[in-house]
Amino acid sequence: MTVLVVGVPEGEELERLRSRIQSNPHFQVISHAREGAVALAHARVLLPDITVLALSGALAADPAALEVFRGVRALDPPAGSSCGPAPTPSSPNSTVWPTKGPYTSSARATPTA
Repeated sequence: MTVLVVGVPEGEELERLRSRIQSNPHFQVISHAREGAVALAHARVLLPDITVLALSGALAADPAALEVFRGVRALDPPAGSSCGPAPTPSSPNSTVWPTKGPYTSSARATPTA
């Protein structure tokens, strides 16, 4: 499955997240973008299976992340979305994203925010 990573700056945090995602042989990070508009452009061209969104808070409280979430869900076919806290240098384990739970939306889920 192809993965687009959104909201994680270039550097060590991105590499840790990319490594964590790609530790499963079924997932391949094909692109990343820091800005929402760039992420949506990547999503429209690449049609990733999953979009991983780094959030600074709740999805509903982050208009840029919400726009990306809705944009990738509106694609045909829609991309699945996984949302979680943005990694920080002080919490390196924050790049361990949940596979189930309040931050995850399946590919067929309807956005509620």
